[in-house]
Amino acid sequence: MKRTNCTEQKELVSQIRTPANPAMASAQYFSQEETLMWQKFHGNKRWLLLLALAWAALLCSGCGAMSGGKPPQLSLVNIGLEGVGLFEQRMSLALRVQNPNAAEMKIRGLSCTLDINGLRFAQGVSARPVEIPGYGDSLMKVSANVGTGSVLRQLQSLAAGSREAIDYHLQGHAEVSGQGQVPFDQVGDIPLSLLLGEEPVESGRRL
Repeated sequence: MKRTNCTEQKELVSQIRTPANPAMASAQYFSQEETLMWQKFHGNKRWLLLLALAWAALLCSGCGAMSGGKPPQLSLVNIGLEGVGLFEQRMSLALRVQNPNAAEMKIRGLSCTLDINGLRFAQGVSARPVEIPGYGDSLMKVSANVGTGSVLRQLQSLAAGSREAIDYHLQGHAEVSGQGQVPFDQVGDIPLSLLLGEEPVESGRRL
């Protein structure tokens, strides 16, 4: 058997070595038609990749829009008495809901607690849906239960000093379409004239 020397082996290796460039490899080992198909396939792969990236970016922007944007801003504007019982009173809390987004917002319901002068005063819920236009506001009525003991403690607190306003703390969760349960936490003060039914109020700050 004839043995090849080192020079002949190197020539054989150089002949069968695949070029690093796939286009050169296709031109060397495939016909012109097969080479064009190969190049067209790789070109389509680039377009498909760009299309996939564009579609992913579109989906991300859509998800951001469906998330509802900024959460609503709620503030206490009024307190009304609905009914009086021996152990429990029914009150209505009027909340002003502001929509800081350009798109319309829908609130399906909420639950909240109200503290006055650092003491728990009422717990309320509402299942009435409210639609707030973009950059607009709307009033939302919440039915609240107030125990007789809470009323007596507040009366004692008011009798202990001379005040023109009482401090309040409103917190809870609102069910917002596209955002789910959104927490809110707001503190402010209520003039005593509001409790006497003389004037509304819209003071307060969000935490």
